[in-house]
Amino acid sequence: PLTFLKELKSRGVGLEGLKRVKGERSFFWEGSYHSDFMSRDTLTTELNVLKGWEPKVPPTASNATFLMLGNLDPEVQSAVLDQMTTKPKLVVLDTMNFWMDTAMDGLKEVIKKTNVIMINNDEAYQLSGEKSLIKAAEKIRALGPETVVIKKGEHGAIMFEGEKRFFCPAHPLETVVDPTGAGDTFAGGFIGFLANKNSTTW
Repeated sequence: PLTFLKELKSRGVGLEGLKRVKGERSFFWEGSYHSDFMSRDTLTTELNVLKGWEPKVPPTASNATFLMLGNLDPEVQSAVLDQMTTKPKLVVLDTMNFWMDTAMDGLKEVIKKTNVIMINNDEAYQLSGEKSLIKAAEKIRALGPETVVIKKGEHGAIMFEGEKRFFCPAHPLETVVDPTGAGDTFAGGFIGFLANKNSTTW
């Protein structure tokens, strides 16, 4: 809705690359979370307007120094990278099990071009074929990214970079209603903080 877009614009969100398609539905995902709110079963994934979509990076964003590749088809992520006029200082990639099931080869190709990958426990196990998070992180780092961030739901997140490991706990909540989008929010906060500091060191 236009009211939503006006609200985003008023908060400084750049909408130059936004495309609206009349009569089409947005991407839709439905899942069932386990009692720990960390593991989930995908019930429905509908690409809808994203099916066959070819991203067009606007000139105002093509020289961004910090780039977040959201959870989309690896071909779309790769197309965004190809349209950057200068190499970003930091490329962060988010993905999910759906793309591992349907586009693993393409996903591995785009992972090679990133600095940081953000995935959850189950996705780390699936991508690496390991059942130990430490071994999983090592195998994933061997695919290309220097840094692996594994989201662990209510237990926070673990970051692996070389020999360094950093654990960030989550703030405990008495009642969790729906964690859908929590990982996206975490990823946005992560790269937003680094972009604001204009730094990639820790």
